[in-house]
Amino acid sequence: MAGTIPTKNPVPSKDIRDLGFNSEKIDEFVTSLQHSYTDRFGKCHRTVEGMNWVVEQLIEQFKIDVNQAIIAAGYAPVGTFQDGAAVTLLNHVVLWSLPDGDGEYYRWEGSLEKIIPANSTPQTTGGVEKGAWVLVGIKNWESVFDADLNAIARLHNVNVNQVSTLTLTTVDNCSLFFNSASKVCYYALSPITGEITYISSDNDGVVTLTVSGNRVEIYRAGMIAGNVEFRRPQSQSTTHVILRSVNIGGTRVHIEPNGNVEGTTAKLDWMFDPYDKDPNNYRIGSIYSYTGDPNSTGEGAVYVYNAKSVGAAWGNWPSMHFGFQDDSVGGTPMKIMFFDTGASQFYAPMKGMWHHGKKVKAGDYVTASIKIYRAVNTGTTGNITPSHTSGSVSDGSVTWEFIRAPRGQDVKPAVIFGERDDMPMFGLPNHRVQVLKPVAVGKGGFFDFFGRNDELVGRMIPSTGAGGERLLDIVSSDGGSRLRLNSTSKTLQTANLATVFTAKTQNTVTQIDVSATTLVRVGNSTPYIITRFVGGTGGQVFYLESTTAGQTTLKHNSYIRLKAGADVVLSDKHVIAFLIASDGETAMQI
Repeated sequence: MAGTIPTKNPVPSKDIRDLGFNSEKIDEFVTSLQHSYTDRFGKCHRTVEGMNWVVEQLIEQFKIDVNQAIIAAGYAPVGTFQDGAAVTLLNHVVLWSLPDGDGEYYRWEGSLEKIIPANSTPQTTGGVEKGAWVLVGIKNWESVFDADLNAIARLHNVNVNQVSTLTLTTVDNCSLFFNSASKVCYYALSPITGEITYISSDNDGVVTLTVSGNRVEIYRAGMIAGNVEFRRPQSQSTTHVILRSVNIGGTRVHIEPNGNVEGTTAKLDWMFDPYDKDPNNYRIGSIYSYTGDPNSTGEGAVYVYNAKSVGAAWGNWPSMHFGFQDDSVGGTPMKIMFFDTGASQFYAPMKGMWHHGKKVKAGDYVTASIKIYRAVNTGTTGNITPSHTSGSVSDGSVTWEFIRAPRGQDVKPAVIFGERDDMPMFGLPNHRVQVLKPVAVGKGGFFDFFGRNDELVGRMIPSTGAGGERLLDIVSSDGGSRLRLNSTSKTLQTANLATVFTAKTQNTVTQIDVSATTLVRVGNSTPYIITRFVGGTGGQVFYLESTTAGQTTLKHNSYIRLKAGADVVLSDKHVIAFLIASDGETAMQI
């Protein structure tokens, strides 16, 4: 075909003849079905069609080489995931071809025959993991699989037997699950045992499993887009988190159930240092008991105890338990509690701090906004934190009656002894205590004694007199009567108290038993002669009372020394006082 005749001018040429020739060659390069064209200097070049032909030849040669390598390795290609295939032998392999696949061959480790429908992928036909599809280049999948599980086990400091792949399989006591496709680890709140028959997709870090017919949730762990996620789902809607720096004496951060975050180096790092070193006067920062209270009486939390300032922020009225809390072994024999002396009763044990989603019963006490509130009704707390200072206000679900805003100067310690069910204590629901073996009580402390009907019986108070006397008072419940032991002057004093003796009546005997008594009463109806008093102790004083006349005679002898120096016949309502001599046998009239 005739065309423009070019020049032989050097490149680049601006000659109009060369420009016309080049435009014709561009059309030939793009649209010609020939594999080559000739330039104006007579040299041959590939057209687009020629380039396509070369690429196709290379691809076919590559396929031949790959197939030969697969066959040489003992594998037999049987098709692609895109076109569908049937795997009937262990050495059959299937290609996940490009461009929508990865260009790799896969072999099937599960049961045969395996049918692969058209338009499939390895993930939609069993997954890529041990016992399913594996890459042909990985002959020892077990070693790779075990390496992942061992690494996870070491990271979480657990036995490798507690780690499993996240797949439909049977597990035994597994707590960690590894998704080999997404390289994400999930953990269970309790070890899982049974056959996994269903696995949901990841829903905001939560995967639902069906294990032997039961629904179980597992939770993602790790870093997500730079954020560290802490997840501990439980029956309560919230929980506590404490973050602590690695360095000794570093910062601690405490996240409370109500969403408050507290903690600075100045505040919390002085938690257990000597009090004088604490510039903020915080003796105790935060202590929480996660072991729980089997009697459901409180959460056992001390929030802040500020010993010097007037105000004190209490997360709970704390109590320290000594002994067992298991009722099967007798309950708690001793506890130390804090008592609000400015109030009329103990507000402990309480139900802890108020927070959203907390289950309470009518009559339960909680603390919020450094105040004490009582639940008016039973329910689950709402989302409005109580802060009122009078009356009753709802938090959106439960109505709270304002009780008191305690002051630090009013808080005093109380020591309680006894088994939980021994004796009811006023103002402490479900707590019964009694004094067993008293121990030393702190300065200004006292013991309260309560009867079976929850009423105060009496109080024991140590004090110091105006002259420095060491005093111990036993006071009646109304405070009007007092028995005082003055250990300095060695005296016993009473106020508004009468001394009453319990009589030991002995008739028709000649030897009267005076052991462990102050009053002996005789009322003989026939004549008897008393010749001796037995059972006495040196220094003991006792009284002999007669309720009849002329029937009882006291014999003056070496055991009974009478002032008259002679026998005495007792009349009705006749009383004689005696002192037992140091020998413990002779009774002398006084």
